Formats: sequence, C-alpha cells, structure tokens
Amino acid sequence: MRLINTRTLKLHQFHGKPPPYAILSHTWGQEEVSFQDFHSPDLREKLAGFSKIRDTCKKAYSHGLDYAWVDTCCIDKSNSTELSEAINSMFKWYKNSAIAYAFLEDYPSPKIEKPALTTAAVGFGHSRWFTRGWTLQELIAPPRLEFYNKSWEKIAEKTAVAKQLAVVTGVDAFVLDGSGPLQQVSVGRRLSWAANRETTRAEDLAYSLFGLFDVYMPLIYGEGGRAFLRLQEHILQQSDDHTIFAWRAATPSKDPDMAYGLFAKSPRDFHNFVDKSYRRGLPEYKIQSGVDRLVCVWGSKVPQDPITMSNKGIHITSLIKSLRQPWASGDLVILLLNCCFDANPSATAGIYLKRLGADRYARVRGNELARVHSDNNTSLASICGIKSTSDIIGQYFEEPWTTMARVREEYLEEEISQMGSGSVGKRYKNALYLKPNLLRGNKLFHESQLRQMMIMDSHQIWRSFRFDVKSNDDDLVIKTYPNFKAVLVFESPRHEKSLLLFLASRINNRNHECDVDAVSLAVDDVREWHQNLSTVEEFIQTKIRLQTRQTTPSIKVTLSPFSVHGINMQSIGILQPSFTTSRGRASKNISKAFYLVLLTIFSLEMLSMAIENDKSLS
Repeated sequence: MRLINTRTLKLHQFHGKPPPYAILSHTWGQEEVSFQDFHSPDLREKLAGFSKIRDTCKKAYSHGLDYAWVDTCCIDKSNSTELSEAINSMFKWYKNSAIAYAFLEDYPSPKIEKPALTTAAVGFGHSRWFTRGWTLQELIAPPRLEFYNKSWEKIAEKTAVAKQLAVVTGVDAFVLDGSGPLQQVSVGRRLSWAANRETTRAEDLAYSLFGLFDVYMPLIYGEGGRAFLRLQEHILQQSDDHTIFAWRAATPSKDPDMAYGLFAKSPRDFHNFVDKSYRRGLPEYKIQSGVDRLVCVWGSKVPQDPITMSNKGIHITSLIKSLRQPWASGDLVILLLNCCFDANPSATAGIYLKRLGADRYARVRGNELARVHSDNNTSLASICGIKSTSDIIGQYFEEPWTTMARVREEYLEEEISQMGSGSVGKRYKNALYLKPNLLRGNKLFHESQLRQMMIMDSHQIWRSFRFDVKSNDDDLVIKTYPNFKAVLVFESPRHEKSLLLFLASRINNRNHECDVDAVSLAVDDVREWHQNLSTVEEFIQTKIRLQTRQTTPSIKVTLSPFSVHGINMQSIGILQPSFTTSRGRASKNISKAFYLVLLTIFSLEMLSMAIENDKSLS
C-alpha cells in the first residue's frame, strides 16, 4: 500500500500492515493528479486536483496522523496488476483507515447555504457524492467518516446522522452507525443500494461493489455490463440467498412473455428493495413501483441443496407451482424463493419461469414477483435457469418446434386459467406448419425424412438441430419471427443426395409472409456447410438461388375461444428442381418424375381452429 507523508508530501510504500492513516473519499473532476504527476512538484501544483490532496494531508496531520491515502495519486493506474489489486482491496483499505474524509466540493459553506438546499433529511444529501458508484463502499466501510464542505469545514459525522443518511442513500442505519453487521442485510437489498448510482465506466458499477459481498475477481475493462453478471456469479458461489433473483426489471417490456435471464442486468433492477424516497440524483431514473419488503427464510420445507452453475445456466432445486401442464410447450411455473414478503412465512416470494426446452427455463414477467401462499399445489423440482437475457436472444436454445396437439393444449389451458394474456396467440401468430407425411418417407425424394433443421436467430447466428423422426411422429409447428430463416434437410437411406427446403419469413405491408424454395444437393455439398455454420448464409445464396420462390397468400380468419370458424388450410405446391451434381459439373437427370413438396403455412388463428373441429367430431 502506498501512502503520502502528511508533512513532506512524499509517497512511501508499505508491505504488510501499514501505519495509521487518513483516507479521502471524493468525486473525480478535471485535472486530477495521477501517480506520475505526483512525482513532479512543479507540475502537480498547477493541477486543480492537487489542492484537495494538500488539504487532506493538512487535516490528517491536525488529527495526529503521519500518513494519508488518496486514490488519484497513490495508485499507479498504468500498471494493470496494481490497479486490480487496489480495486479488490479498496473496501478493506477504507475499513482499516483511522479516519475517512468525505469531501463534498459542490456543497457550500453553511454561512452562505441557500434554503433550497435543505430537505427533511440532510441538506448535503443533494451532493454529487451521493450519486457516484465508488462512494457507496466509501460511505459504508470506514468506522469513522466525517463530511466536509468545499471550504473544508466539518458538516457532520456519519454515526451522528446515520438515520438521516439512511433516507438519502437507502443504506440501513445500523450498517452506517456500526450497530449491526453488513452481512445481516440480504443480497438483494445490498445490491439495491447502488440502484441510484452511476460510474463513468459501466464495469465500475460492478467493481465498486466487491467489498459489500467480500468478492475478489479479476478486472476485464471492456466487458461492459457483463461485469455485473460475473459479480452475481461470484456472490452465488458463497451465498444461498435467493433475494439475488427477486429483482424487478427497471425497464420492463410491454410483452409479458419477453424472456429474461435469472440474473439482473444492473443494480437498478433491485430498485424494489428500498424506499423510493432516495431515488433522486439521476433525472432519467423514474421508476414508479412499491417496495418489496423481502425477508430471507429457511425452514424444513425450504430446500437446502446448494445452487450450482455450469455453461448451461444456474441449477436450482426448489419448490415450484405449475401454471400449466409440465408436458405442454412453453410450460409456465412459479419458482419459490427462500424469502417472503413482510416477514410473513406464509407469503412466499416467487418468480415466473417459462420452459424453453428440456429443463431449461427463462424468467418471464420480469417486473413482477409472485406472492404464493401456503398450499399443497407445489412440488420439488430441479431446474436449469438461463443466466442472462443476452443468452436468450433468438430463444432457440432447445428444439424450436412443437406439435399442433400441444398448441391446442396450451390454448385451452390459457382459456381455462382465465389468464387472458393472449401469450399463446402471440407465440404462434405466424407459425409454420408441416404435415406428417412431409416429415416421414412418403415417396418424396426416395422416401426422404427430415433429419436436420437449421434456424437463424435474431442475432443472425445459425443454430443446428438434429431431428429424430422416430420420436416425432406427429406434425410439426415451427415458431417464427420477422426475418426468420430456416433450412430443413431431408435425407434418404436409398439416395446419396439430400433435399433442402429453404424458408424465409418477412414482413410485407405489415403482413407476415414466407418465401419457400427447395433444392437437391450432393452429400459432399451438404457436409461442406454442415461442418462450418458460418458459411450457411453464403451457401444459401450461391447454391439455392431461389429458383422456385413461392409466397404465401394472405389469410384472415376470425378467432374465438369457443366458436372458431373459417378453417382454410392452404397448400403451396413447389416443383422439385432437377437433381444436379455440385461444383459446376454437368447436370444429370436422376428421375423424369416431379415430386410435389407439400408445405402448409398458416397463422395461429388456424391453429386454434382445430379445437372446434375436435369438438364437432366427438
């Protein structure tokens, strides 16, 4: 640790335990004195930031301290190793200081203070110092902290105004006055203390919170918001506090079915843990919501299995409450957390999860928390939750298809539950429907079968899925979205060629339309792009050439949950192209016969119509 001699203003290096020292907490401004600048007396005295270094040393000397620490000049920020060590040790350095000075350079002298600056709490709570990320730990860590105005006149001591500071900062008064341990506060509430703070660099909003959770992790400047994701991962490695999942999205989506990761995007998502009275300082931060007074609870019914993480996500064993049948596509459940509302154990907090495939879940209704009262409609389950929202873009981690029977079930369950969100309608509004005889050998291209599906997500990334006909003996419903692309690969055990069906979805005059094309290719060509997904787009442009493009007709059908009318399944006939060899070789006519590829494309309205058909037949 490097300290400034308060008499000579020279830097001294200390290894091990340093002598007693004062420490400065301030906000950075123009012309701060760096480590390199400090070694040149002529240069440093010309910089505006030197005056607060000199005044810090004077104040420390008056308190009988020979040394002081100021972050601008005591850290060599050109040395990445030293910078990482300093940031990871910052909370400890403030905690071990003999005294800390909070210098509020934008707060005037009491003699000239304007009445408008005073509030019901503390007037100096309007200082910029209370909106910065780094000053949060500098407020909490020091046992003795004194506030000074721009003239270096003492305003107050932290312990004497702890209750008022709690209103300004959201930090519990017992943490500020030292009467209770920091670890007594839940993880979610501690993260909420940074909800109204900002830093110059996005990464520092996470790095400045290390000390609040006793976390040590390497710095990676340039990772942006991913730093906060890594912080949450480190917190979970040493804590089983589920309040880390009990956040409400600060910028909620209008679509209740929008998928989120289990981890929050930023500290602002934890705004629901503290009173909104302190939410000021940042004009763009205008969240209107109540306070979730969540308390951690552990009991005989609460699972004690540890939370683990893997490259697939967050693995949690807990109680769940099903809102739909577990076998239904898009299964929706409430995951019960080990925390309750208002210290009432019978009012358990939970989050809404949607199954994307297999046992992988994403959070939905990101601005909501469920209040689950004690009942018997829960079961113990192990789930894998996707970590971050960025991992869900495209939402095709698992099989991007379902069946018409399952869509009917989802639709009926939504009507029975009277949820009224219309989520099923939105999910399958522009779905693609493939008849069973297209999936299995029906003498189409020598009894070819669907073997593989390539889907391009909204990030323009191609994902490959193997299709097992034996385990999918029903029809196929493929969910789409604007600018959706897919390649369906059909293979035949009797032929060395593959048939590729190319689907492209687009918006035309606000109508959702799909272009369809088919082409046959040699095995070598298919293997070429299959081995490198990055070449798929180029391959489509050069090999398929859209020779037989067909566009779906517009279909308008009235939807009613009990009376569905106007069933009109329309088929598109695509002439199968002649089979040609690859790489410019001469064309060879394999068969004189033309095969008809039957593809039915429809919107959700027609999917739901089958419900009425089933009723009339029964």
